[in-house]
Amino acid sequence: MKKVLCLVISVLLCLTFVACGQKNNNNEDNEEQSIGYVFKEREIKMDGKRYSDGVDFPDELWETPEFEYCPDLDFGTAHNVDVSSVKGIFYTSPIKYKGKQTKIAAYIGFPEGASKDNKVPAIVLVHGGLGTACPDWVKYWNDLGFAAISMDTEGAEPINGVSNYNNVHIEQNRYKEDEIYTNGPTNTGIAKSNVPLEDNWYYHATSSVIVATSLISSFECVDTQKIGITGVSWGGMITSVVTGYDDRLTFAVPVYGSTSLNNSCAGFATIYQDSASIELWDTTKPLENTNCKMFFVNGTRDFAFSMDASSRCAYASKGYAVYKKNFNHGQVEGAYEPNIPFFAKYICGMSNEFVEIVSGPTKDDPSVTIYAPEDVIVESVKIVYTSSFRTNKSAVWESKRVDYEIGKTTYDLEIPEGAKYYYIDIIYNSNLQVSSCIVTL
Repeated sequence: MKKVLCLVISVLLCLTFVACGQKNNNNEDNEEQSIGYVFKEREIKMDGKRYSDGVDFPDELWETPEFEYCPDLDFGTAHNVDVSSVKGIFYTSPIKYKGKQTKIAAYIGFPEGASKDNKVPAIVLVHGGLGTACPDWVKYWNDLGFAAISMDTEGAEPINGVSNYNNVHIEQNRYKEDEIYTNGPTNTGIAKSNVPLEDNWYYHATSSVIVATSLISSFECVDTQKIGITGVSWGGMITSVVTGYDDRLTFAVPVYGSTSLNNSCAGFATIYQDSASIELWDTTKPLENTNCKMFFVNGTRDFAFSMDASSRCAYASKGYAVYKKNFNHGQVEGAYEPNIPFFAKYICGMSNEFVEIVSGPTKDDPSVTIYAPEDVIVESVKIVYTSSFRTNKSAVWESKRVDYEIGKTTYDLEIPEGAKYYYIDIIYNSNLQVSSCIVTL
């Protein structure tokens, strides 16, 4: 007989979730402008994966999962932040581990006033290595006007004191010895292709994120045209994979991690152990036809994930990038990177504060086309270049200013002699930044 370890119904759950309700949603197709992004509704495949030639994700992942509210996961505060409005839950994944369906710990929350008649965008939050579900991360996005869900991708369970600043957890959640369910596997890296998918942590992790998207999408207060995702480090890798498969995602922000890591310039260049795993998990093919607007965030000297991989993914997805100097690699830095919410709000039509690089430079065409909305003050446009042979953490980057003129959109670039790689970097509205993909000369 199934153990009852969480309350299925509670007054607190009702107070948080009743206004939001749950539903199925169909959407209408609309065309998108090529310059000066304006949010328009589009037809979304709500009942299955978009890309089907790679990982065999079952259609059940796109169905609304069972979930249960667990008041003992509510700790009141997280890193001195009041998170009493954020609720701890367990939801069920159809992906089996050791013959049982898996239970996943998560936090979920909604902005004040969200309802069926006042729909809000939503975001799925994917932690990095050694992390867990974080209530303060959910509250951060709730305060920005987004419904949010943060799940544990490693079969673990958060404990009192958990936050983005302190990822304390037990390594195997309370369902470890359950008669019907179990916890998923822990992060052991990328398994070889001869290991069954259901024994592969990466398969469980990516699946748990797709199921989390199904859960947050099911509430009537959520605008299913405006669902996004962001992930840090390993979470950035997972975000990149999931975005290629899940057509429901409107925007995605992988931080540090990405796909196209094989033979890149940093530590994760050798994470995949055979060619079959590379073809299955590390390819950019799922990103090439995505409808999702992607924004890849990385540092110029990151030890784990190099700029060349992020750039290839941004190029494949026709997305955006930012390469930050002195950007430390960490859960806190990645979760609260200041450009992310501005991009999310811009894509959801909530704000006009983001600079688009509409057309980036190439080896044969050293020019750039920029779109700066009225709410933006562009402070500098620079060619950032290096004569180093690789774009790893040892590369020395220099910059050359481009004379920016208000109202002028296209600029022909004079690339410094001796440059082997370059990209365009734009600083605007004091501390915001966007970069082009990297050009190899």
